[in-house]
Amino acid sequence: MTSLKNKIGFRVFAILSLAMMCFIFYMSSQNGAESENSSHWMGRLVAEHVVPGYQDMSEKRQEKLVLELDHPIRKGAHMTEYGVLALLLLGAVANYHKDRFALVPKNAKVDYFVAFVLTALYAASDEFHQTFVSGRSGQSLDVLIDSFGAIIYLIICYMIASFVNKR
Repeated sequence: MTSLKNKIGFRVFAILSLAMMCFIFYMSSQNGAESENSSHWMGRLVAEHVVPGYQDMSEKRQEKLVLELDHPIRKGAHMTEYGVLALLLLGAVANYHKDRFALVPKNAKVDYFVAFVLTALYAASDEFHQTFVSGRSGQSLDVLIDSFGAIIYLIICYMIASFVNKR
């Protein structure tokens, strides 16, 4: 029988997973112009804090730099969103039907796999959703990028959990 602690843990991670899915859905519901404005805003923020001499550049050069940063920022955001979702789903899956929460028991690889598959399926459904949004399109490459972000985060989590577990 699952302990009360794990039932609470499952519910917390499930709610956080759903909240993350709602956030992703909200961001994907922005039309093309709104989405572009969001990523340009982030590009300016990154440029202001990371690029030396950004403030001294002409407005035209600043805008060109923001446009150059747009693609990597968008794809990095995709990877981060889905990496976080994968970790939240992992927390829910690892708490479901377990006597104790553990990220590195012998059968934990199944939990990681389930979290990855759920994340990849959500990424595919999100890209399908974008085909109905004005100025947006569903991209199979984005599903791969989202899934890659999920697997990177899950691998890092597994490595950290394995290291901590050995100590």
